[in-house]
Amino acid sequence: MMTAVKALAARERAHVPDKPSARHTVGIVALAEFILLICVLFPTGAWAVLYRWTDEQGQVHVTDNPNDIPPRYRSKPPPGAAPPAAPPLAITVDSPVDPARAGSRS
Repeated sequence: MMTAVKALAARERAHVPDKPSARHTVGIVALAEFILLICVLFPTGAWAVLYRWTDEQGQVHVTDNPNDIPPRYRSKPPPGAAPPAAPPLAITVDSPVDPARAGSRS
């Protein structure tokens, strides 16, 4: 009985390699490159919008929820901020275009 156990243990030791095979190493490198590619292509932190305001005591507050900003600080633009953008121009057409003449430029 003891020889059977020793034979089984010797067989299990024979199947354990001393170092990873080249195929195993290539697989790990490919997986690491894939994970790095996903992290570079889909940076979730870049999608976050942060709001910052400074209270009367000079304490700086930061939040990602605009509802957390006290109402008295919501209307103040940050120092050095650009003025609000002008609304887009409306384009109006005074006369209909004749489809027969639409392709020709006179």
